[in-house]
Amino acid sequence: FWPRESVFGWSHPSGICQLMRHGSSHGASNQWKASNTEEEARVEELQWMLPGLREMLDQLRKTKQLLSQKIKEASRAGTLCDRAKVLESRLALAENAKVREAEWSVTDISSLLDQYPKGQAVVSPVFCAAGIPNMQLIFYPNGTTEAHD
Repeated sequence: FWPRESVFGWSHPSGICQLMRHGSSHGASNQWKASNTEEEARVEELQWMLPGLREMLDQLRKTKQLLSQKIKEASRAGTLCDRAKVLESRLALAENAKVREAEWSVTDISSLLDQYPKGQAVVSPVFCAAGIPNMQLIFYPNGTTEAHD
C-alpha cells in the first residue's frame, strides 16, 4: 500500500497502489509490475529519481561523518580549555597562598545607598587569598534585613 500523499507529493486517486508480482510462486522474480499506466509512470519516475536520492544519501553520510569528526575535535579542544582553566586556578592559588589581606574599593557609596534597599548586597569580584579559591566580599549598603535602624 502507498500512502495517499508521499514525500514526493504524489497521490494515487484511489489512495492505494496495487502492484502485481511477475511469475509464479515457484522461483518468482522479485520484479514488480504496476497494475495500470498511471502506476507505471509513477514507478518510472521513482526509478529515475533513485540515483539522485542515492547521491544525496551518500552526501548526507559524508557530512555526518565530517560533523562527527568536528564534534570530537571540539570536545577535545573543550577538554584542553577546561584543563587550562584548572591550571590557571591552581597558579592563582599558588601565587596568592601567602596573601593575608584583601582590599576592595567601593566607590560612589551615596548612589549605592539609593540603589540597594535594606537586605540587598553588592558583591566583589572573585579572588583567592590564603590558599582559598573563589572568595568574594559582600557589602550591604543599607544593612541586612536583620540589622536594626
